[in-house]
Parts: sequence; structure tokens; C-alpha cells
Amino acid sequence: MSFAAAPVFLVLLLGLGGSGHVPHDLASFIELNDYFTRGSIEAKADNLLRVAARPPTDVKESFGQLLAIRWLGENTDQLGEQKDAVRKALQQLAQGPEGFARDYAQIALARVEGKPLTHRTFARDNLRKDAFAWFPEQVQIAGAFDFRAAPGQKTGAAHEQALGKQIKDIQAHFQKLIPTPAKDEMYIFAETVGNVRIDRLSFGIIYDAENRGNEQIFARGTGRFDHKRLVDYLRQTLPNLKFDEKKGPRGEPITFITFEQPPTFVLIGDAEVLIAGHGVRKEGNSELAELALAVRDGKKPSMLKGPLGKLLEEAAPEASGLILGEIPAIARAELARTPVGVTPHQFTLECARDGTGEGFALRFRGHMDNEADAKRLAGSFKDLVKTGLDEIKNQPQRPEIELAKLVLETIQEVDLKTEATKVIGELRIAPETQKNLLEKTGEAVKKATDG
Repeated sequence: MSFAAAPVFLVLLLGLGGSGHVPHDLASFIELNDYFTRGSIEAKADNLLRVAARPPTDVKESFGQLLAIRWLGENTDQLGEQKDAVRKALQQLAQGPEGFARDYAQIALARVEGKPLTHRTFARDNLRKDAFAWFPEQVQIAGAFDFRAAPGQKTGAAHEQALGKQIKDIQAHFQKLIPTPAKDEMYIFAETVGNVRIDRLSFGIIYDAENRGNEQIFARGTGRFDHKRLVDYLRQTLPNLKFDEKKGPRGEPITFITFEQPPTFVLIGDAEVLIAGHGVRKEGNSELAELALAVRDGKKPSMLKGPLGKLLEEAAPEASGLILGEIPAIARAELARTPVGVTPHQFTLECARDGTGEGFALRFRGHMDNEADAKRLAGSFKDLVKTGLDEIKNQPQRPEIELAKLVLETIQEVDLKTEATKVIGELRIAPETQKNLLEKTGEAVKKATDG
């Protein structure tokens, strides 16, 4: 598995995809009290009601409006006699034009009225048919993760509410790691560019077995931002960057942003960011970006038609996270010298929620060279996990060690089976297990932030 896949694997195991609770826009990540204090804004219901209801006249006021709406929804116990006025204001905003303010108002209104939250959802086959569609057919390792709620996901269950609180607590610990100057710059960015949302992330890698460091790496972020404001901000704050502005086939603005070092960034319309570059090589990064755009426009074959296309067909249409790949021969040779001794030549790991708010499942599929290798991998898996657990016993008791122990104990429950040359396994994560994993993650993050 590529190093680039590790963060995706972690969020898959924690089951963060498909819940809709993971903060994935700037306004939901901002620490409200800190922002209001720096801006000399008194965090009281009547004051923030005025900020939320007043039509904004510039970017700063638009961003402040979002934070005011968010505060009103998250502090319903502090609304007092303003509650009815808040409800009316939120109802009006929730029926307004499409945009961040309407999205925030709908969530805040549900909280004020004590109703189940309605999160934005991703479409079925979102990962299988769209997330990787811009990557060239030669891609060997790929991964994707969607932050939105799964189709049909019920968000009113007690477990889902507890999940949201746990994620919020972890977010608060991460915010402590942000130095004051970085927070200042983040606020300047927000008040200049406006809110930025990332709904989905995906990546793809083409290895060069003969020239390490010459990998071709592609990444794509899909969400929402203001193209012109973002480009203007970057021009002002990073004058050494090179900007090349074009028009796409549908008239959409496309801006190439080139650094002295790879990769190349490409802003496409108000919803897409493409990143392309080599592992080490400095030249040819913009050409890789052009290649991905050619794939997008149907001028070059995509990964969906390549070796990984059939693996994608095996994935669940409602999957919220995927890692899949064709492991290069040189990497398989190296892995053959490890205790496991064998490795799939192709694999898929996916995460999909069950739609009931009662947990989710991780599913693994590995394609081996022969039946003997398949049986060997299936038979040695639990022994490898047990070895890891035995080694942890000798480690000092620290939150990160406790988290690693729980992870190993959790995946030890996987029962790998074989079907001819295929190895398959499923791990169902019950709500209580997910709760424990997130608790241990929170403890590890808190230890790291508190020193």
C-alpha cells in the first residue's frame, strides 16, 4: 500500500466517511470564540442574530454571517427570549438562494427546532464512476474519500449524535496545534476569499520501477470555492508563483499555478482543484496536469478503462472510501521478504455505511497469483496481527500505543476467506467499537497537543 494511502486507510477504519459529521469546510473548522474575540464581536444571541440576519455587503461579512448562523445552531440553550426571532430568521435564510448561508441555516434551524439534521449526501457510484475519472489509465494505486453523508444515511440516531460530538472534540484538540500567526493568516484568508469546502478527495499514482522519484502523482479535490477571489489572494500573498489562465471547453475558468518545485496546481471553475507532479523530478509537472485535463475531456483514456477499472466494478456503489491498486512487481518482491511472504497483485479496500446509523463495514479483496498464495495469505493474517499485539505488550502505556492496540484487536476479527485465487474479508464495525476507536484517537491527539 502506498504511503499516500495511509491517511485514507485511517479514516476508513474510523468510519468517518458517510456520516456527514466530519468538518470539511473552513467555516466549520473555525474556533468560534477565538474568532469572535479577535474581531471584538460579543457572542450573545441578540448580537449574532443581527449578524446572521443582515444581508452581507462584502466577503468578510458573508463569512461572519456563516459563523453567526453556526453559533445560533450550536448554542440553542443560550437563545433565551430570542429563540422565536432566531427561528424566523433561520427559516428565511434556509429558503434563500443556493449557497453556504442556506446550507448553514438549514442545519442551524434543525438544531433550534430539535429535529434530525439533514446533511448533504453524495450520489451512488460517486467514487466508482467520478472520483477517479480524471486520472490516466496507467494509474496503479488510487484512493478516494468522501466527507458527505452516505445516501439514505439517518443522522438522528443517538449514535450519530455521539459520533458528531466525538469528532468535534478531536477537532478542538487539533486546533490547539495551530500557532497564533497561522490562525491570523487563516482568518485573513477567510475574510478575503470566503468559505472553502472540500466534499471529496482522490489520488492516483503511476510508478516508474526503473526511476524511483519519477512517479506520476495526481490528486483531485472536489468541493466549492470562489475561483477569482482565490487566484487574487494567491497573487497578492505569493508573488513568486506563476499563473497561467485559460478557458475550458465549457467556458469554465482554468488557472495553472506553478511553483519552483512540483507539483502544479490547477483551479477549475468554482468546484475542482487538480494537483499533478512527479515524485522528485522538477520538470514536466504542468504536462501531467494537461494530461489529466485531456482525460477529463475524453481525449485520453481514463483509469476507469485501465487495469483498475475492473476492481472498481467490484466496489459497492454506496462506498464512502476506497483504496485500490495493482502492486508493482518490484514492491511485491520486497514484500515477499517480509513475514507475510506473499502479497496480492491487485487489491481493494472499501468502507460503506449500512444506512441505519448502526455502524459500517470494511471490505477487503485481494487477487493472488495462484490458489496456494491465496491460502497462505488468508492463513497468515491473524498470526501477523498477533505478532503485532505481542510486540505492543512490551511498549509503555501511552495513548498512541493504546490506539494501535485497539486497532490491531479490531482488525484481528477479520476472517479472511479464499475463492480460488481471490482473498476476501469483511470487518463490521459496531457503534460501540467505533466509539472506542474515536475515544482512543481523541486521547492520542490530546496527548500530542498537550505535550
